[in-house]
Amino acid sequence: TQCDNDWLRKVLPTIGENKIIWLEQSYKRTLIIKRRTSLISDTVEDDNLKIKNYIIGLWYYVHKQYETAFVVFSRNTNYIRCQVMLAHMYQYGQGTAQNFENMHRIMRIAANNDCNNAQYCLGMYYENGIGVEQNIENAIEWYNKSASLGNANAQYNLAIILYEGLYDTEPDIDNAISLLIQSANGNNCDAQYYLGKHYSNQNNFLDAERWLMMAVYSGNAKTMIYLAKLYENQDVTLYIDQIIN
Repeated sequence: TQCDNDWLRKVLPTIGENKIIWLEQSYKRTLIIKRRTSLISDTVEDDNLKIKNYIIGLWYYVHKQYETAFVVFSRNTNYIRCQVMLAHMYQYGQGTAQNFENMHRIMRIAANNDCNNAQYCLGMYYENGIGVEQNIENAIEWYNKSASLGNANAQYNLAIILYEGLYDTEPDIDNAISLLIQSANGNNCDAQYYLGKHYSNQNNFLDAERWLMMAVYSGNAKTMIYLAKLYENQDVTLYIDQIIN
């Protein structure tokens, strides 16, 4: 999941190179044993091997050793997490030549296997015309799929489109607020900030303050300025009435 990736990216820089060398050796030993037995097909790697290889690749990636990371991820082109990383590397030309066609092809494979992060990325590609022609209908379709699987970023992007009526879409405030709440509960600080602004505009200071404070604790710096203005400009009498009631 995306949370797993975020956690690994924080932890991996603290892991020493000797540990990664050990993982590489362990990976190779496991691969040799697998190929010498009839228990596991040569064309299908077991989950432990895939995860081990993914961690190795991600270690090289966070240490900006992109060419090595690309080679390692390429070992497991049938593993969704490696597919997503390979697509990103093709997008930004990291460890390989930039190639939007390969980016889109590999990300779609992962998305079609219900990877919500890949579905979110495809939505981003289509919304912003990254490597493909801009297509808002396709963007919304992929955002919807990703959002239904709990991706907070997809929920937020889709909510903004529906709330603002972007790209000539029909505004749907109720659905947008529902998506924003889901995204905010998934710790998306932009969704928390947006909800705070929404409830502030509705003169609902209690809910506005609650979501804005969550955004502050989540690290959204601009929220602190907005919250200060809210305290400065709000109708104190109305605020007290809301607390009492």
